[in-house]
Parts: sequence; structure tokens; C-alpha cells
Amino acid sequence: MRVVKSNTVEYEPFYKTLQNLAAEEDEGYNPISLISHKKETNGNNNSLLEKYSHLFQTIINFEKNCDKLEKPFEIIDELTLSLKRIVPVKEANLFLFDSSFNKLNPIGTTKEYEITSVINHYYKEGVLNLLFESAKVLVVPELQSHNSNEAKLNYVIVPIFEKEKKKGLFVILTSLRKESITEIDKQMLSVILNLGYAKIERLQLKKDLTTVYEELQTYQAKLANDFRLSAIGELTEGIVEDIMSPLQVMVSQIDMLDIPEESNEEVESIKNQIQKINRSVTRLIKFANVTQSSIKIHPCSINSVINDYFTLLKSTLDSSNIEFVLDLDSNLPPILSHENYFFQILTNLFGIVKARITNGGGIIIQSRKKSDSVLLKVITTANLKDLSRSKIKSGLDINYKIIKNLMKKHEGDFIIESFDESGSAIMLSFPLRRKIRK
Repeated sequence: MRVVKSNTVEYEPFYKTLQNLAAEEDEGYNPISLISHKKETNGNNNSLLEKYSHLFQTIINFEKNCDKLEKPFEIIDELTLSLKRIVPVKEANLFLFDSSFNKLNPIGTTKEYEITSVINHYYKEGVLNLLFESAKVLVVPELQSHNSNEAKLNYVIVPIFEKEKKKGLFVILTSLRKESITEIDKQMLSVILNLGYAKIERLQLKKDLTTVYEELQTYQAKLANDFRLSAIGELTEGIVEDIMSPLQVMVSQIDMLDIPEESNEEVESIKNQIQKINRSVTRLIKFANVTQSSIKIHPCSINSVINDYFTLLKSTLDSSNIEFVLDLDSNLPPILSHENYFFQILTNLFGIVKARITNGGGIIIQSRKKSDSVLLKVITTANLKDLSRSKIKSGLDINYKIIKNLMKKHEGDFIIESFDESGSAIMLSFPLRRKIRK
């Protein structure tokens, strides 16, 4: 018997038919569908792993490059370059609130697009309220591009918080469509942006610590200066008594002497010299008492303090071959201060000038009223180029820093200008109206 096989139809394997059945829409439970979706799930996982791997590599490069940077705007530029490896970025910037929370100030430099004005407009109009309430990334269309035939742009805005308090936000201008920005993309952006903000905060903290340290040095120098003046005052009390007692005896004895008429001129000359010593000692006592007395703010005459101080300093100026001229406004109104503050300002001003005058020189002091301020101008032949506005460096001159702090207490201004061939000028402005009176 012979069998002839004429049917050559092929059948699909059984497992393939199960996959086809599983692919059909069925509302019932179908466990076999797990087999048909396994490849798709693995593909999504691989794509996600690639994204995270790329993010970590970007973070590592960003950390490495930031170690060499010392300016906040440099970190923003580096952060923008890093973001461009993740999403298409037209422009990016960090904005921090001012002390009154009325305005957002950019940390980096804005370039082609007016992000600063747009973000502040959104903030004033309340568009960003939802951003800070939800603490989530917000995508806002860039209206100018959406109202034109140009490529459509969007703002990706990431809020920044510190201890649950809003500090600012990071803005990215991108060509990505709103629907194409996934939650994972937003999380990735938040991670690297917060890392950049932490770098900037560290730089700001370092700057604040440096400022505090410099202020500490200034106040230590001021304390040492006050202690020295206090010691001079204590020493003066004993010396003055030793000087005044003999002077009184001399005057009394002269008055008791029977002096011939031909010697009256010589005797009067002796009395005048004694009176001169008496006046000098009286000024010294006044200066010593001012440094020790409790400081109470009251209306003071700048002219009176200047006259007393430089009369006391005249012998020092003469010995240093320094010419001195006073040009004081006789109608100058008093300002709220204390004589002690003026003595310290004048002492440190003289210290700045004297240290930089070589082979003698000159000093002119002018006082004038201008609008609602009293101006004190010191013109000198000394070269103060190292202290001029464009050359000031931190910790350069203790005298300079003490004056700066005293003028801050007066709510005034302190400016030094240096001229190439004609010496320098020091301007001090004392407002007649004080905001805070201590």
C-alpha cells in the first residue's frame, strides 16, 4: 500500500498563535498578554537607563568643571552648557528674589531673549503663584514666538526652595513642545538645576564669610585704636595734674613779685606763654574726656571739632613738614553725631594721608553745605591711587575700613579720588536727615 502526501499546508507553531490571540482586544483577563508585551517593556527600561546614564555623566562633567569656577555667572554658563546635553536650550538663567520679594534678579547674563522682563512680568501678574504653591516644574509658552511664524518656544520654569522658603527659580527657554516634556525630563532638569544652585550658594557663603572676617579685622583694629586712646586718656589725667600745678604756682608767684616797670614786657611775655601751655593742655583734657565719656548722639558742629583737632595736631604737622589750610563754611548747620566719631574719622583720615606723603606736602580741608548734606572735602598732595574707587581691595588699609564703617553709621558716603599729577581728594558726605538715629 502506498500513501501519497499531496497536502503541503504549513501550520504556525502553537506559541505564536497564543501571541496573536493575546494581541486581540479582549476585556477579560488574559495572562498570556504578558508574553507579547515583554519586548516593549524591556525597550522602555533600556531607554530609561540610557537617560539616567546620560544624566549622571552630565552631572559628573558639570561637577568637574565647576571646581575651577569662582563666579556665579560662570557657573550659570557652565550649567547652560550641561543642560544643552539633555534638552535643546536657547537660553537659561537663574533668578533669585531680592530682600523684599518684589523682584527676581538674574544671576547670569541675559543674551538674545528678554527673559528677565518676561519673568518679572509673570511674577507680578500672578502667573508664577501656581509654580510655588505646587512646587512643581511649570511649562509656559513664549508668547512672541507663538504669535509669529517662527519656531515655537516654551519656558521651562523650575522653582527653588530652601528650608521650605522660596528663594527663586531657574528658567530654560527651549524649543521642546509642552507635551513632549515628560515627568522624567522634569525630574532630570530639577536634579541638575538644584545642583547648580547649591554650587552658587556655596560661593555666596564663602563670600559672606570673607566679608565677616574682614569686618572682624576692622573692628579688632578699631577696638585696639579705642583702647590706645583710652590709655592715653588715663595717662593724660596724671600728666595734666603734674603740668597744671606748677603753672598755677608760676602765675601766682609772678603776680606776687615786685616787678620793676622796665621788666613788665618780659613778664607779660612769660604770662602769655603760660596761658598758651594752659590752652594746649585744656584741649588735650577735652580730647581725653571725649574718648572716655559715654557716647550720646546730639547736634555737633563739624567746624568746631576740626579746629580743635588740628590745633592739637599742629606741632605734628609742622614736624612732618606738612602745610595745612582750613577752608570752613561759617554758616554750616550742625549734624547728628558725636565728637568722638569725628575725632576717629579725622585721626584715620590723617593716618591715610600722612602715610602716603613723601618729602612734605599739603592738606586743605573744606566744609560746605550742599542740598540736604554737609560735605567735608580733604584735598592733599598725597597719592591715594591705591585707595581710589577703581583700585580698592579688601583688607588693604585699616584706616580706610574704619572710616567706611563710621560713615556707614552716619548713613553718609565716603569717596576717594586720585589724580595723576595733582594729588588726591577725599569726600565725606553727612546727611542732615538721618533715617536711623542711634
